[in-house]
Amino acid sequence: MKVLELIIDAIDEFTGVDAVALVEEPAIQADFYAFNNDEVLDVISSNLIKHMLFDQMKGEQNFSYDTDKAKNKDVKIEPTKVNFALHEDQQMVVGPLMVPDKLILRVDEEGQPYYVFFSQKTITKIAEKMMKFGNNNSLNVEHDPNKPVDGYMTSIWMVEDVLKDKQQIYGFNFPVGTLMGQYKIEDLSVWQKVKDGEIKGFSVEGFFNDRFVQAAKTNI
Repeated sequence: MKVLELIIDAIDEFTGVDAVALVEEPAIQADFYAFNNDEVLDVISSNLIKHMLFDQMKGEQNFSYDTDKAKNKDVKIEPTKVNFALHEDQQMVVGPLMVPDKLILRVDEEGQPYYVFFSQKTITKIAEKMMKFGNNNSLNVEHDPNKPVDGYMTSIWMVEDVLKDKQQIYGFNFPVGTLMGQYKIEDLSVWQKVKDGEIKGFSVEGFFNDRFVQAAKTNI
């Protein structure tokens, strides 16, 4: 099965992310979390306490770790699952927009499956271009332009260190180079779908160039 790397041109006005869709099944297979006012504080407090205890344990046991390895995407941290309440909603969702080197299954016009992926370098360019042209605030449901969502981005960042990143506050453990985003959803009908579990994550959309990489094993 063929593998294509998706790339963009940082200068032209055509390639890049045009919008972010709220979907039931994210192509990167990673859901976002939804929070209300009280729960955000609970999650942040819980995770900060865990990190404080971990740091204390390191001191007591004279524990040390390889800082270069700590920045490697293979380092695993157990994520904290978060559930949201149904009152006093802050109407915020936070999660991964793009994950580097994540193979995404696609099917061509002839019905043949293939994989695509974005490199860390390309994701950085996409994020910069998305912010430059203001496409980060273009939201819709399930990639349907006729279903725009009243909402806007409140935060965006790239994961630079899996052990010392803001994502840890929310219980995530995505690799270095992951593009994270947080959105305020003001559309109450869409927000209800988030709470009901009908919408689970982000999916970016846009125009990209492709570059053949290799023929991958079908069991990836």
